[in-house]
Amino acid sequence: MVRINPGGQTVNCMVDTGAEHSVVTQKVAPLSGREVTIIGAIGTTPADPSAAPADLGSHQVVHEFPYLPDCPVPLMSRDLLAKMGAEITFAQDCSAQLRVGDLSSDPAFSSAQGGGMETLYSQSEDSPLEPELEEELPLKGTPGLARKHAPVLIDLKPGAQPAKLRQDPVPRNAIPGPSRATASVGTSLAKPGTSDYRPVQDLRAVNEAVVTLHWVLPTPYTLLGLIPSEAEWFTGLDKKDAFFCLQLAPSSQPLFAFKWENPTTGAKEQFTWTRLPQGFENSPTLPHGGKEHELRVSKRNAPICQREVKYLGFRITRGKRRLGTGGKQAVCAIPVPSTQRQIREFLGAAGFCQIWIPGFSELAKLFCEALKGEERHPLTGEKAFMTIKAKPTEAPALGLPDVTQDFNLFAHENNGDGVALGVLTQELGSWQRPVAYLSKQIDLVASGWPHASGPLQPRPY
Repeated sequence: MVRINPGGQTVNCMVDTGAEHSVVTQKVAPLSGREVTIIGAIGTTPADPSAAPADLGSHQVVHEFPYLPDCPVPLMSRDLLAKMGAEITFAQDCSAQLRVGDLSSDPAFSSAQGGGMETLYSQSEDSPLEPELEEELPLKGTPGLARKHAPVLIDLKPGAQPAKLRQDPVPRNAIPGPSRATASVGTSLAKPGTSDYRPVQDLRAVNEAVVTLHWVLPTPYTLLGLIPSEAEWFTGLDKKDAFFCLQLAPSSQPLFAFKWENPTTGAKEQFTWTRLPQGFENSPTLPHGGKEHELRVSKRNAPICQREVKYLGFRITRGKRRLGTGGKQAVCAIPVPSTQRQIREFLGAAGFCQIWIPGFSELAKLFCEALKGEERHPLTGEKAFMTIKAKPTEAPALGLPDVTQDFNLFAHENNGDGVALGVLTQELGSWQRPVAYLSKQIDLVASGWPHASGPLQPRPY
């Protein structure tokens, strides 16, 4: 018998290496409301799993114990034994000993045995908030699996049929998983700067056939405005790749099937994705609501409780936000645009930094007119282009807006250009700290209004 303390209760468990689930006969935590089916010597029995912390010597883990009051004795089975790295040895006198493996080398670990999620808590001195955080260690090079998220079912548009496209030759490097499907989507290869090949699917035909999901998100400036100016500790969680953790429903997997020909034997096989693939238009939308689905993030791969974090290309510290190095380099590396597509790409990259560029709308007006086919003097456009590229490198750190303090808006309009310029500031001691540089093209109705003869009085809303 082994004594453990789940949920603060002492439980004597019998070690059973032949059983898959560790079970308890008394409630050690609130029941989750879910049922699992356990097939044993007495037949099929449903059980309610309950998650509770369990002391394992000097370690503490969280494990889901199925509650089975009809079981004669609590069991410690393979799911918990495997997580502990347990070793069972037998002596000459037929006595058995259970030893827990050395877990000190792993500051955090997790296991998916039994369908539960286990987390080891570790103490850290980086910040006073970190002991309250849970940590999960994913498999190396493999995204985790959201076991508590139902498999995703893809809805097709009325009358739409699965795509059937010609497949280009693909080496053996791209083998996500076997499939038997009537559909087939083309796949090409990409070499992302390494010697390894990466399969890339052209899912445009699939995107046209499925129902598009729309997720309403605020602008980056709205999100940054929600950060309190007095905040000192920041956590940045990037969920852009969380869709790799969501399973595809078996009925939806054939939509993403593709063929592969073995270059050695010439045998043709068909494969598909068992999880949401990259390139599917609804993949970034579906992982929203990660808290409800209990998606977790690895502390090793995320800036948790830091005094400075990178968020949406910005560097955020207490009371300040500034452009990241990557955003500045991206704008500075853009060559002089010569086509309308290049102009749109330039305006998109520079527009992301527009609150750091005074008079951005006035400078970008020349390029907007070029998109309409209106020709301007080339020297004027080149001067505006170089000005926009230089401003992000000279941009100061803008202050985070403090909604409890008054704002001051200094506005100006250039005669004849129809562009309103402004600087939004807040008082910090004896000086006006810029919060944002604003600029906007005035429409025809507003341009006919009389000019304001007095200062603008900001009002809270």
